[in-house]
Amino acid sequence: MSLIVEIDELLSDSSRFYILTILYEGPTHGYNIISKFKRRIGKEISPSLVYPFLKQLEEKGLMKHSLKLVGAKKRKV
Repeated sequence: MSLIVEIDELLSDSSRFYILTILYEGPTHGYNIISKFKRRIGKEISPSLVYPFLKQLEEKGLMKHSLKLVGAKKRKV
């Protein structure tokens, strides 16, 4: 395994851990997770990491979503 692949996996794992800490604070939606991550860590996180991870958590029965009106849009919270 190359060093670049190992670093990418490590960053991905730590990003997932931080997503879990944001979810622990209470119900939220994907865009809010991305915003909080950037404010607190100072780094961008890709929606292509956030949304599939949220889907995995739900498929494993570790969380559930509901549709709620947030601003003018319905979002999965």
